[in-house]
Amino acid sequence: MTKDRNIESGINKENDRDESAEGPNIDNQVLEASSFSSRVFIHDYPKNLRIEAQYKSKGRTYISYYNITALGTYPITPKLTQKPNCNNVPQYPIPDNYIVETEIAERGVKCETKYVSNSKVNYTVAWKEGRAEWSVNSTKSASAVVNLFLKV
Repeated sequence: MTKDRNIESGINKENDRDESAEGPNIDNQVLEASSFSSRVFIHDYPKNLRIEAQYKSKGRTYISYYNITALGTYPITPKLTQKPNCNNVPQYPIPDNYIVETEIAERGVKCETKYVSNSKVNYTVAWKEGRAEWSVNSTKSASAVVNLFLKV
């Protein structure tokens, strides 16, 4: 017997949240990314596969939601994320068959990683428009595939 999970699509939205407003449930973990990013991640993993990311810009709070639908697995020698221009920012291993649902440019999308060789990862962004299913992919980086998606 299989269990169906109801997974909300991700949402990027602007929020004029008052700084004094009640914050997230205190049981949630709040992880702040390195100084490279002012993004704050709020989650209750592994109880809940939904992750909230917040960042502030010009007095506004922006929120994105990510729903992890498949954690994937790590190869013996995983490829690492691209090294940012900042020296103190760590690189992270990229899992195979990782799937996350979110929203980019107000469209619900599914993002996936799939190793095509020991050293190459295919990044895919897939979405639906009516009955049609579309996707773009790149073996360069996750950012490259998102940039391709934004040009569609």
